Amino acid sequence: MKQHILFVDDEPNLLDGLRRMLRPMRQDWEMHFAESGPDALQIIDRQPCDVVVSDMRMPGMDGSQLLHKVRQYSPETIRFILSGHSDQGMILRSVGPTHQFLAKPCGAAELKGTLARACRLRHLLPDHQLLRLVTSIERLPSVPYLYDQVTGAIREPLADLETIAELIACDIGMTAKILQIVHSAFFGLQRQLSSPIQAVEFLGFETLQAIVIKAQVFMAAEDRAPYDKALQALWAHSLAIAACAREIMAAEGGDTAGLDATFSAGLLHDVGTLVLISHLPALYDRSRELIGVQSLSVCSAERDVIGVTHAEIGAYLMGLWGLSDVIIDALAYHHQPLACPTQTWSPLAAVHVAETLVHELLPDLMVESAPVLDRDYLETLGLWDRLPAWREHCQHALQQHLSAPVSRQLFQIQHEVAVHA
Repeated sequence: MKQHILFVDDEPNLLDGLRRMLRPMRQDWEMHFAESGPDALQIIDRQPCDVVVSDMRMPGMDGSQLLHKVRQYSPETIRFILSGHSDQGMILRSVGPTHQFLAKPCGAAELKGTLARACRLRHLLPDHQLLRLVTSIERLPSVPYLYDQVTGAIREPLADLETIAELIACDIGMTAKILQIVHSAFFGLQRQLSSPIQAVEFLGFETLQAIVIKAQVFMAAEDRAPYDKALQALWAHSLAIAACAREIMAAEGGDTAGLDATFSAGLLHDVGTLVLISHLPALYDRSRELIGVQSLSVCSAERDVIGVTHAEIGAYLMGLWGLSDVIIDALAYHHQPLACPTQTWSPLAAVHVAETLVHELLPDLMVESAPVLDRDYLETLGLWDRLPAWREHCQHALQQHLSAPVSRQLFQIQHEVAVHA
């Protein structure tokens, strides 16, 4: 089935150029072109579109206003900005409804690749209602303690950017959002960053302050007593996985980029569970009931109830937000690494092993049933014999990790929630 892609720009010559540039994609895409926001909405009313690519600055209804309306009336539509303007106020208004930003001029290969990747992601969520919900998500909840620390520090005129960056790097929701934002073409980044600390340092204090305070891209998790224990366990578990996965990658000689990608993949590997708890709590509850009643694995229970697992949900959302393919693979396949099309040493392998070893070394941190280490996968990579060494590295990593101030605070919060649950 062809994907329907709508391009919106008030310059007819630019639309003509896109027609010519993308003519080879006609067998895969049904392309539509509109010269204004209202015209675009009329097209979507007649024919729902999989992707909308809009200019930023247009008379009457600008790109930000259009994408807000697209999100409202067609939440399953993937939303891109393609623009040569970099007005900060307009960018901040577009942060919420825009999945990714592309800069003019945009080469044919980059544009085709970005749109093709976005369309491929849709197969991860075959259920239309689930697709609508996840595509409409603009931000994810954060640990209230970390959220308060970050927003409080950002309002201080003499705030330490490094401290703020380290706090953001401890949180699933803030890390995901800051990595999405830093790859906006309007910030001029020439390479892919996978480290939330580097992302914050690249943006700088003034831009970060505008993003957090004016655009309000972060939000604290709501006080939802039935899920407090699950959320706190999820954050503590994910942070431990991130620390151990990075240590495993380092033991295999990973470079700085590999270590950064592995840490972020570990921190975000269960971001789909965060989506379930915060947006689909009833389905989350039903899947967890099945785990207890029928002794199913987490993925089997989720597939029975939802049709997909938290792995596909997280991979889809982070893919929409423009995170790197190696991180997306780790999210999508960390429970079944042999299913990954690429069988090489990568953050996926490190996260898969780290999850098993964290359960072994700190069983109280596990959020669900024990994971199963895929021996066939590690033997395919020729690395099964490295397991004892990785175990020692993870023991060291967890000792250091648990001694860090933020980690101690998170684990103390988790303990208090568990005691009073």
